[in-house]
Amino acid sequence: MEIITSVENKIVKQAKSLGMKKFRDKHGLFIIEGIKFIEEIPKDWQIERLLISESCADIGGIAKPESTAVISDRIFQSISDTVNPQGVMAVIKQKQFDINSIIKQKNPLIIMLDSINDPGNLGTILRTAQSANAAGIIMSGDCADIYSPKTIRSAAGFAFHIPFVSVDLPLAIQKLKAEGIAVFAAAPNAAKSLYDMDLKKPLAFVIGNESHGISREVADLADSNIKIPIIGQAESLNASMACGIMIYEALRQRHFLFR
Repeated sequence: MEIITSVENKIVKQAKSLGMKKFRDKHGLFIIEGIKFIEEIPKDWQIERLLISESCADIGGIAKPESTAVISDRIFQSISDTVNPQGVMAVIKQKQFDINSIIKQKNPLIIMLDSINDPGNLGTILRTAQSANAAGIIMSGDCADIYSPKTIRSAAGFAFHIPFVSVDLPLAIQKLKAEGIAVFAAAPNAAKSLYDMDLKKPLAFVIGNESHGISREVADLADSNIKIPIIGQAESLNASMACGIMIYEALRQRHFLFR
């Protein structure tokens, strides 16, 4: 197989460009690195191309499509987003999910994200939501890019296993409420506690921006603003941690339904 040794090669240039959101959006593609993550890509996600560094050209354990390209180690390092690349990356086609595929699930537990900026938080929330078999993630349009390398790494591959949409959040809340889904917005100063709520019914939790919390419009649209009680000096919790606590309190309550 021919080895690509030029940074001007179109395959290399495209892979390099996918490190930026505007080109991910333009091409509808994104990059994932590492053998483990690539092995976990479900069959309904389309791999456009597999890129392998020269020193890993004989690597086994993963299927190599005809579009596989071998790149010199030096150039592979230049397009990798990691300090110590494993020598394997895949260019994958983005997917578009329908909000109805989330809302119409039986007794859904939905996570709504209002301006979550940190890709690490977003990835952790994806991973936590999938671990609890949440129905899906509904994000405001200004959230961190779900297809960024940092988000994908933080999600540890679980971004492939839960549906997600990026929409106008107030309109989405109205749609959920019309479907009989209760909307609970996390707010540190709320009067009601998470632990006083009935979380066995169809519901959505709204998690707000790391610095500013949820917007006033979203807070006003929610059925209830709720808090996680804090007994120490901290005023609030990390967004992904708060989300995890809320998800698993809902899971704890729902567990009794399946005994």
